[in-house]
Amino acid sequence: MENPFGESALCVEGIPDGDWQSLRDQLAAEGWTLQRGGGLDHSWARLSKDALEIHMEYDIWREGWVGFPSRREADILAALPDWFVRTHGSLWGPA
Repeated sequence: MENPFGESALCVEGIPDGDWQSLRDQLAAEGWTLQRGGGLDHSWARLSKDALEIHMEYDIWREGWVGFPSRREADILAALPDWFVRTHGSLWGPA
């Protein structure tokens, strides 16, 4: 997926559908503002809370993508659910 931030960003790709949806829904339930859209083949979500922002995309061919600005790495990783960081945290790379 393309870096939507206009600055240095980190992302993880290849997230299975269930994990992608669980992350989106859990963050929304924890008070993150959720915008989302898409259809059968492609979905997207933008989550924000205070000064933090996470972009997510999913398509049936490449699975899920989650990204955020590099300068917010410590804050974002602290805000992500433990299960997600344990499962996907070692896969972060440049967007």
